Amino acid sequence: MELIKIKSIKMLRHNYREVVFVFLAFTLMAAAAYFSVGQILRGRLLDRAEEMIYTAEANVRAGFSEAETILLNASIFVQSMIEQGASKQEILDYLISTTQWMRQRDKGLLKYYGIFGYIYGDFLDSAGLNPGNDFIPQTRPWYQTAVRSGIVVGYTTPYIDWRTNDTIVSAVQNIFDNDGRIIGILAIDVEISWLTEYINSLKMASGGYGILVNQNMTIMSHPNHAYIGFQLQDLGSSYNEIARTLLRGDDLFARKATDSIYRSTIVFFTRIFNSWYVGIVTPYHQFYKDLYTSAAILIILGLVLSLLLSYMLLSISAAKMRADEENKYKTSFLARMSHEIRTPMNAITGMAELLLRGELSKEARSYAEDIKHAGTNLISIINDILDISKIEAGKLEIIPSKYSFSSMINDIINIIRMRLAEKPIQFSANIDENIPDSLIGDQVKFQQIFLNILSNAAKYTAQGYIDLVVKAEKRVDKQIWLKITVRDTGKGIKPEDQVKLFGDFIQLEANKNLGIEGTGLGLAITKRLCLAMGGDISVESKYGKGSTFTVIIPQGIESEVKFALANDQEKNSDSSGMVNFTTPHARFLIVDDIITNLKVAEGLLLPYLATIDTSQSGAKAIELIKKHEYDLVFMDHMMPEMDGVETTRLIREWEKEQENNTKTRKQANEKNLDFQHRRQIPIVALTANAVSGMREMFIEKGFSDFLAKPIDVPKFDEIIERWIPKEKKQQIVNDETETNSANIPNPKDLK
Repeated sequence: MELIKIKSIKMLRHNYREVVFVFLAFTLMAAAAYFSVGQILRGRLLDRAEEMIYTAEANVRAGFSEAETILLNASIFVQSMIEQGASKQEILDYLISTTQWMRQRDKGLLKYYGIFGYIYGDFLDSAGLNPGNDFIPQTRPWYQTAVRSGIVVGYTTPYIDWRTNDTIVSAVQNIFDNDGRIIGILAIDVEISWLTEYINSLKMASGGYGILVNQNMTIMSHPNHAYIGFQLQDLGSSYNEIARTLLRGDDLFARKATDSIYRSTIVFFTRIFNSWYVGIVTPYHQFYKDLYTSAAILIILGLVLSLLLSYMLLSISAAKMRADEENKYKTSFLARMSHEIRTPMNAITGMAELLLRGELSKEARSYAEDIKHAGTNLISIINDILDISKIEAGKLEIIPSKYSFSSMINDIINIIRMRLAEKPIQFSANIDENIPDSLIGDQVKFQQIFLNILSNAAKYTAQGYIDLVVKAEKRVDKQIWLKITVRDTGKGIKPEDQVKLFGDFIQLEANKNLGIEGTGLGLAITKRLCLAMGGDISVESKYGKGSTFTVIIPQGIESEVKFALANDQEKNSDSSGMVNFTTPHARFLIVDDIITNLKVAEGLLLPYLATIDTSQSGAKAIELIKKHEYDLVFMDHMMPEMDGVETTRLIREWEKEQENNTKTRKQANEKNLDFQHRRQIPIVALTANAVSGMREMFIEKGFSDFLAKPIDVPKFDEIIERWIPKEKKQQIVNDETETNSANIPNPKDLK
């Protein structure tokens, strides 16, 4: 006893020295944070302001883009009618029909009152304005704005509509003859209460607000409505210089100014698409108050964290001594350690993330990425330890609830596909259509079982394939037994090692698997979760050739709605990653300015075995289309410089030129080709703008089909089925010994 007491005193003295060291280290870190965190947080606030102001620009552009498109198209059409000698009544009839069409499809932010015009000295009342005999168009804001606007679309300052008392602006477009003289004006009145509400809501801190001014520095939106219609310079002397800067065409970022009520503010302005300016005003003291309050909080948290970590060292040390003295405290020690270390580890990974968002040298960024990666792996290990300790402590609870089986399967497949993205592994999933979609069980733990066995397969499979099969094994009343089979072409397991596979902290052949991270707890946790849920797990394996894990789990049935889709699509097209045919002789083109989006679409197309090209711009896409013959093109909508609509228009014009080209026609006839049956290149619009009416708009613009982002896999497969010619499809033979689903080609045949 005396010896144990002496050892305990020495250990405590040693730990106190470590505690003092940790406390001093965190104190120095807190002092360094005091001088550096201000700059870091200020940079983040400026980034936030930049993001907010450019998002505002995009929203305003989106709000007015449809009105501009309608106005420009109408002006071109009316100009053509005038050149062809159309009467004023014919032009009026066209404008009336356009107004009726606009009002029927008015489902966006803008409330349209209709389109009207002033042609050859006559006012064409196509919007039902009925202004009266004393109405003089030349005195109206829309007419005066048009005269000043030249060839571009112009906007009036907001004014009160005499009919409805709504705040409106008029978008105007001049019509010119061949000599460049104005022969008419078209205008659209739109109600913009949404715009003033949106701009006023722009704030970075309490007391902040947004401002919208036009190209003439007239205030279009301000939280104080009394200033609407005033000049920007009227807000105070500081705004004189701001107005001069904006009139030069420059943006203005983080400028200190004094507003109309003599408050010091921080001002941001950026020019938007129609030469207006969106501004964000933030009280100066509030901006920096938040900044240094956050810095002070971070310093305090650093000090508190040092105290907590010091306390943890003592607590863990005491727990370890108790565990050495008596083995029964092992589980308690693991649980406490896992739980208490999680908090500082999250702080470490969080600070690494903050560093990565800032300006770093290449070497410093590499170090920060290594810290974050190591921290993430350590948290994963800690989670495994915590799970196993909870199970051993008898704290594992199975909490059944209603859940969607198809939604869970979709999430699982998406996660595994991401993990396999960098490996030459073909992943397939076959899901029995007889499984009801609405089940009752512990979804979280059931999903953990799926992910554990699939992750294990991914971890030990270098190449080949991983195959997931889920079948309805049997049913009794309102309960169904699901059989989950995962086959892989991984390293396999020796027969003598299979009996040890589900033990704690077991990683077989550790000397050959040094590069594989993990605790060896994944399969042990899976085994215990299966038993706790009334099921079991087993394994069959041939060393060097791969393994097959089989899990059988009972689940309750909430309703009899089947997992399979209600329409006639092939089984497992929904989120299973399976295809029923391949197109090895087809060629696809994906156009998107975001690399991540290109990778996602390319990954979804891989099972079809087609040739896949990608492009990050419309200009490059046109070059590729002129160079190669494509069977299907997926075109992003919003891209810089040349968007998807403009790119598609140019492609269709090029196709028309090719069709009308005499030499091309002659060559086609010499080869006995039927020119009438040559298809246009099918172009599918990819867009995050999925509001009502967008599909029709894209079809009108020359697209062949429409697909909303994020990509819905069943719809993606349906489009490929629809547009790829029958002669380029190769059907895949079904395997009736598995499920009723179609299997993809043998991965060994894939590159």
